[in-house]
Amino acid sequence: MNENQGIYVMKSKTDDVVKIGWSKDIEGRRLGFNRSPLCKSPYEVYYIYMTDGKRRDIKVHNLIDLINKRLRLTSKKEFYKITPEAAGQILKLVSEITGTEKCYKDKRKYLKRRRQNRTFKELNVPIGSTLVLAKDSNKKCEVLDAKNKVLYKKKPYTISKLANKLLGGYNNGFEKFKYKGTFLVDLKKS
Repeated sequence: MNENQGIYVMKSKTDDVVKIGWSKDIEGRRLGFNRSPLCKSPYEVYYIYMTDGKRRDIKVHNLIDLINKRLRLTSKKEFYKITPEAAGQILKLVSEITGTEKCYKDKRKYLKRRRQNRTFKELNVPIGSTLVLAKDSNKKCEVLDAKNKVLYKKKPYTISKLANKLLGGYNNGFEKFKYKGTFLVDLKKS
């Protein structure tokens, strides 16, 4: 079973709602949300229920609506006013009821560990390279070290602190800047 396909529970740090949806590429979906101009802080994937069936998330939406329709922010939307842990528990219970416990994944620890390891060196971005802010090609910075430091207007920043300064909110700089036309987060590690 593909661990990047299925029903997901996502949440951003600043919102008090979760998104429950289905995707054949969950990580790509998360990155798409994070690149949106409407995104104030990065979304994180908390839980996944792996399933090949398209739109199986609608069944989960129907289940939550049966319990309390007021939890859904807008009809036909995938945003709910519940905690990610409560949404994850619903997915876990579905997996237990159907005997598919192996399809349920708690992704919180994995994503934190993976994101901490991303560096310019691992992404083959040399010191001195120019990075461009995706939302404004006039905003450029220079890579200062092999880890995550950049120079912008003669001041050093971490890539994420610079993204926060330029975009507001909480941002993962690797998701907001491009190197040679490609988002840093999309570069392959060496």
